Amino acid sequence: MKKTWIAILLLAAFVAESRFSPLGVGMNLTVLFAYWAGLRYGPIHGTLAGAAIGAAADSVSGGILGPLMLSKATAGFFASYLRGGFFIWSPFLGVIAVMVLTALDGFIAYSCYSIFGQQTAVLGAASKTIFLQAALNFWAGLLLRPEDEDH
Repeated sequence: MKKTWIAILLLAAFVAESRFSPLGVGMNLTVLFAYWAGLRYGPIHGTLAGAAIGAAADSVSGGILGPLMLSKATAGFFASYLRGGFFIWSPFLGVIAVMVLTALDGFIAYSCYSIFGQQTAVLGAASKTIFLQAALNFWAGLLLRPEDEDH
């Protein structure tokens, strides 16, 4: 049942990214699933979930296969290191982590598109879009937390 809900929410995120653009920028909700998988289940699950989500996004975008796969896998991998040890979990850390990993996702995808020859926006316009996407995702940092912190 849990996997069904995750699949439904992921599909809804893909639809929302293509249909809604608050503040004039497209949303980046799918990175939150890679963040959640890495945060809850560790680096392998976060990386694999991010790669699968990115591969799906790359395949429906009609462009080259790989930039979103790499960027979302990286976000899932780095999210796994917020689980414990060095970091003490707080909602503030969650907000900062979501915003930084959303921005990292955007800059990796932008860099890959630039390097591999697709027509991209200038860095200034891309940076504005990426930082607005990160700001729009801040709420997820309050809601998504490591599994052992739920209680």
